[in-house]
Amino acid sequence: MVEARDGGEACELVRAEERAGRPIDLVLMDLQMPELDGFGATRRLRAAGFTAPIVALTGNALESERHRCREEGFDDFTTKPVRKESLLGILRNHLRPLAPVERNTP
Repeated sequence: MVEARDGGEACELVRAEERAGRPIDLVLMDLQMPELDGFGATRRLRAAGFTAPIVALTGNALESERHRCREEGFDDFTTKPVRKESLLGILRNHLRPLAPVERNTP
């Protein structure tokens, strides 16, 4: 897991991880950040070819905000404070299992 202070740093970290052979699986992107907000960072990442899921984090639960996020390139949306059930559902919806689960049967 990597953490950024603002949208510009998030874009730099995503690119650095890709160059290091550790591509990011999913981005949780706060919409309200200094320097470059979540909308601008998402546009920048998508323009650079980033295709992994980006999930918007916002305190605004209005349907219009959810619609704007979809238009701006986000794959999903959740409100703050983030509820564990909501986050786990988002992760299940957007991330493939790393490996098949093997079950040992007696």
